[in-house]
Amino acid sequence: PVGCTWMAAGALPYDHPLSLGTVGMRDSDLVRASYEEADAVLLVGFDCPEFQPQYWDRGSRKRIAYLGRAPPMRCPDLGLEIVAVGDLVHSLGALTRGAERKDAWHAVHREDLLREVNREGEGPRAVVKALRRQMGRADIVVSDVGAHLIWLAKYYPAYGPNTLLLQNGLISMGVAMPSAIAAKLVHPERRVVAAVGDGGFLMASAELETARRLGVRFVTVVFNDGGLGLIREKMQRRLGRSSNVDLGLPDIPTYARSFGAEGYSVGEREFEEVLRDCLARDALAIIDVKVDYSYNRSLF
Repeated sequence: PVGCTWMAAGALPYDHPLSLGTVGMRDSDLVRASYEEADAVLLVGFDCPEFQPQYWDRGSRKRIAYLGRAPPMRCPDLGLEIVAVGDLVHSLGALTRGAERKDAWHAVHREDLLREVNREGEGPRAVVKALRRQMGRADIVVSDVGAHLIWLAKYYPAYGPNTLLLQNGLISMGVAMPSAIAAKLVHPERRVVAAVGDGGFLMASAELETARRLGVRFVTVVFNDGGLGLIREKMQRRLGRSSNVDLGLPDIPTYARSFGAEGYSVGEREFEEVLRDCLARDALAIIDVKVDYSYNRSLF
């Protein structure tokens, strides 16, 4: 079985029988029970800041090997038994020669994953599921940084490489809109959506001028809870209170129209219809979605 970290989302299609989806949510991974059972782990191009060993090297004693085009970076608590540096296509191909198919020990974990992802939900989860329904397998979603990124990582199945672009490592806010412009320039035939929080939108919304000037059309979905929702949740968990996380937002639809884009403000129930229309017309549009981030408590 294969689990793809955030920056490798879709490297193995979600509907492949060996897929464990996108992993890296630490203690709230939907397939974390598979880490407990595994007795061997093959790291392919492993980047330590993405998924530290203490979150997956647990349970059964594991033999751990690394394949990469460069030597592995130093990583605390990473005990590597084998390191193979070279071309990944060649290395992985060599492993398949003479390989014997084993029992699908991961099947129960995959069934749990499918059951959870397919379950209906409300709040940000409902918005993510509506977004997935309107995007094709090869279409591209670029996520900014915030609670919506974790909702996407957990509940937006990816069916191909670079179709769900998630940030990790330094994980700076404000990257989704300029990245969406680049994605649309490279793949003008695909639908492109930038998923942003209201804070990330304020940081990078002037890129609407760039998109309008270049004639690049994509849809930006703003998960709007009136503040820095992920920071608020973490402060509440650690301190029992939050401070300086509420935002005074402009009228987002009017703001979008001032750049020559289309602007909409909708609730969760109206979102999918508006998104469908904007994508069908290949519009440069901003959809401001009012979301209830009290559901963030279930993320961790």
